[in-house]
Amino acid sequence: MIKVSVVVPVKNCARYMDLCLDSIQNQTLKDIEIICVDAHSNDGSREIIRAHQEKDNRIKLIDDDKGSGGYAYNLGFKTAVGKYIGMVEADDYIKPEMMEVLYALAEGNNLDYIKADYSMFIEKNGAQITADYIESMRPLKEILGEVINPCDYPMLLFLDCRIWKGIYRRNFIVDNDLWLNETLGAAYQDNGFSHKTITRANRAMYIPDCFYQYRRDNENASDYSPKLFERMAEEYSFVEKDRCRHTKEYEPFIHVYYMKMWNICVGSIKQQKMPSAYLSLIKYIQRYYAWLSNAFINGKLERLKSEQYGNTYSDILCFLEHPQTYIESDYFGEQKRYKALTEYLDDIEERLESRNPDGVVIVSSGDRGTAQYMLLAKNLETTDIYICDNSKCQQGKEFGYHKVESVEEAVKNHPKGYYVITNEFHHRELKEQIMELGIEEEDIIEFDIPNWIHFASMWTRNLS
Repeated sequence: MIKVSVVVPVKNCARYMDLCLDSIQNQTLKDIEIICVDAHSNDGSREIIRAHQEKDNRIKLIDDDKGSGGYAYNLGFKTAVGKYIGMVEADDYIKPEMMEVLYALAEGNNLDYIKADYSMFIEKNGAQITADYIESMRPLKEILGEVINPCDYPMLLFLDCRIWKGIYRRNFIVDNDLWLNETLGAAYQDNGFSHKTITRANRAMYIPDCFYQYRRDNENASDYSPKLFERMAEEYSFVEKDRCRHTKEYEPFIHVYYMKMWNICVGSIKQQKMPSAYLSLIKYIQRYYAWLSNAFINGKLERLKSEQYGNTYSDILCFLEHPQTYIESDYFGEQKRYKALTEYLDDIEERLESRNPDGVVIVSSGDRGTAQYMLLAKNLETTDIYICDNSKCQQGKEFGYHKVESVEEAVKNHPKGYYVITNEFHHRELKEQIMELGIEEEDIIEFDIPNWIHFASMWTRNLS
């Protein structure tokens, strides 16, 4: 009996296919099938799949004649015979125990779906650099490991946006017509599927384990698309139709639904390159305006006045009052932050070129430190990037090119290094500690772009 069907949409991913397929074939759960849905790749991806198929009869290869990521997933779902369905993007990979752990919990608890967490990684100079796993459920940590009804936790709609980090009962998808949007390309169709599954499920589980490894150095990834804003607007047109057909299911989530819509609206427009962003995207902006203004008129935004949702309510009102002014001011504000990151990286490079230092040493291996490591590793040529931490439980861990050192070890091993302090709450104490150990103040950098660190970890200067 096939326990899990793993669907892999493929479009010219030859350089990543071996890593992806090996990781699925090497799952400790052997009762799986691997469904590769290929959109007529011409870079050798099909040949790699065929080579794996010759050695493993669990692999199926079917054609995506539409060139749509959503269509590819839907075709894979309809082809699948497993009791549960998992998904792996062709440029990513998964840890060996992922399907076994998730299947056991899903089957043992009669779940509609179960999700774990993921890590981001890049490959550079022959080394794989992985950030600590993304604790996407941290604001709802009380639900981890528990069987829940998602409608009791509306923030799930905002927090849980990655569809490939778990598995879904196949009958749950089929019986509820939870198909993805079949727009062309492979961008953002997961958004609609996420909305559908969270609003329809009765039994779900989230666990803190980290299984999925999410690549952040594929320049062809949808996150880097110049059509990001318009494609997200197209996807939300699809989601809006679903919401109108299933108002009862969406009702517990409705305020979070509009908060997420708003965040996606402003978040995706920030990544546009053109200074005339408003005029070039006006027809898509008008869609968001119509959706949000109707929600405001019908009282669907009232709960967003609570402090826990920050400035969401007031920001939406500013947008509704004068869309062009709001969009352009926010857009140009984002460009200032792009400039700040560029200047920061230029400063680091100038320092490295000015003399022969002992590389860059990041101080603190928490969220901000790991994100900083990813930022520098993606944008600097050097591999002399180190990380240190006062926490003994972090010291000695493999991290990118090197292991985490204690602060004392770092100063001893890299006395001429540039020290970048990323700790948000103890940066002053860390600076004093490093100076007491012999590092000059001019060689210490305090990285301070508040609330920007996770974006910084994904940002690539050459693509912005």
